Amino acid sequence: MKTVTFTPNPAIDVYAKTKSIKAGTISRLEEEKHYPGGKGVNVSRALIYAGMRTTALVTEGGLRGRELLKLLEQHRIPFSSYELSGETRENRIFEDSEGIRYKFNSKGPSFPEAEEETILSWALQHCSKGDIFHTGGSLPEGMGKSFYELIDEEAAKRGALLALDPSPADIKKALNTRFRFLKANLSEISPALSSIPESINDVIEAFGFNHEGREIIISGGYEGALLFCGNKIYRNRQIIKKEGLCCCCGDTMFAYYISERMKGTSPQEAFRKSGAAGLACACNSMYALASPADVNKMLKYIVTEKAIHGRQDI
Repeated sequence: MKTVTFTPNPAIDVYAKTKSIKAGTISRLEEEKHYPGGKGVNVSRALIYAGMRTTALVTEGGLRGRELLKLLEQHRIPFSSYELSGETRENRIFEDSEGIRYKFNSKGPSFPEAEEETILSWALQHCSKGDIFHTGGSLPEGMGKSFYELIDEEAAKRGALLALDPSPADIKKALNTRFRFLKANLSEISPALSSIPESINDVIEAFGFNHEGREIIISGGYEGALLFCGNKIYRNRQIIKKEGLCCCCGDTMFAYYISERMKGTSPQEAFRKSGAAGLACACNSMYALASPADVNKMLKYIVTEKAIHGRQDI
């Protein structure tokens, strides 16, 4: 059993440090590093750190596409690629001397709508029965109209289990699939709700309560997370707070949850370990992922408890 990740709109993440960022002034970059980016790529990187088998599937195009493939090789991530006519996007993250980070994401290339079914069939061909197929994130322009519907059909044919991390615009579509695992950020689930969520009941309104055979993680960043599993709801609380922008925390958390569940770990314990992985990632430097040793060190700072079904604040 392995986890296949598919990143339809990957990026080269350019991380740079500077003394300060002020409007109307020139900021001199003191350090610049390039990393392969995108939700699926990040999850594959984290799974490798966790000692799990994975293959990262990416689209790529142009000079930046070729650089992306070289970066995947440098990070020793097993991958397969699908070439597009457009140019792979580049995202930029700047960190000032106070540790404040600013991230700017590019839109990415356009995608020929007629190729959507072909590329999704190509991606699912890498899965065998019982494998996890992870996908999500922002979709290229031209893709998305039938993305989750087609993935649902292809995964069912091959007996693959879906692990989805959709963008806010695609949450409702993702919820209509036969997913096994789904992650969403608390700050981004409003498209599936009638208002901004303030309680567990507000989240239940969007995601339902009894998810037999399905597991949903709602990430609240440094405020913790919720796990909906069957008819139970668990809450992760962090004893220490670690704020700030980190590009891989949520992806690392989801990767560790998937890996632990694949090992047969109970949902509650897997959720606790995933919280420790996210916190460890936040405490590391940008793009430094969490090792199993890092996760074990952070477990003492994560409290996992059953949440009350009602108007309890998140």
